[in-house]
Amino acid sequence: MVEFAIVAPLGLLLMFGIVIFGLLEMNQVALSNLTRDSVRAGGVCGSALRASNSKLPDGNACSYANLKTFVTNRLNGLPSGSVVKPPAAGFSSTNCDTTDTNAIYCVWDASHNAVSISSSNPLDACIKGDELEIVTEFSQSLYTPFVGKAFGGSGSSKTLSADAYAACEQALS
Repeated sequence: MVEFAIVAPLGLLLMFGIVIFGLLEMNQVALSNLTRDSVRAGGVCGSALRASNSKLPDGNACSYANLKTFVTNRLNGLPSGSVVKPPAAGFSSTNCDTTDTNAIYCVWDASHNAVSISSSNPLDACIKGDELEIVTEFSQSLYTPFVGKAFGGSGSSKTLSADAYAACEQALS
């Protein structure tokens, strides 16, 4: 009985740690996948001269407003945490839209130089050969402060982030 009293707390701590680490990794993979899928959808829709029948994966027409809604809906589908705005530090307002509450959208040319966006619409500035970048963040609940500190979080949550690029494909015919 004494042995159980000594070993049980360590076993429970280990078990909680494994479960929380699994949730953390699951949501990191989900965040990376949704960011990659979203930037790919934006890349396919790139350019102000895109075909009028171009559609996002959710069936809506290709537009910057619809892309932001697509990203927001996907982010809000992540379990056990909350969407946070990525920090705008290090992102230029000349080629990045940092005004969205859920993500940062940037456009780069093939040499990774900033592409100037007008009217805060990076999707229309992204011509064939340029790259669209989307940056997202998510605050993952860690449930137990002790285990949370072991994973480098604040104790109750850990911020997950994802960054993805996709080449813009619409030609300027």
